[in-house]
Amino acid sequence: MIREPASFRDHTATVFVDGDRVLRGLRRPALESWHALRKSAFFSDAQGSGAIVATAECDAPATIDVSDEFAAWLQHARVPFVSYPYEWTFGMLRDAALLHLDLVEAALKDGLITKDGSS
Repeated sequence: MIREPASFRDHTATVFVDGDRVLRGLRRPALESWHALRKSAFFSDAQGSGAIVATAECDAPATIDVSDEFAAWLQHARVPFVSYPYEWTFGMLRDAALLHLDLVEAALKDGLITKDGSS
């Protein structure tokens, strides 16, 4: 299991790659937010439409001894390929921005907000 090197901005969680699985260890401060999100209609609807990556709670991985550091674990559906905003056309950037605004608007209806809107 490898700690994702790009997972440094969120101090309440860390992303790991374990073979073909993408895992996120949640520290205690993130647990309440996760519980609120998973119970929301916004989360269910956004996952169902494919607007956000499918995510579910899972057991702590046995391949690394960091279980004391994390209060819960999530498994995310793996994105088939990685691309970066500097590779995108104007139309792709516009579509990504509009999707983000749609997600924020839908989240607000459930009393939620996005945490990080950067590319």
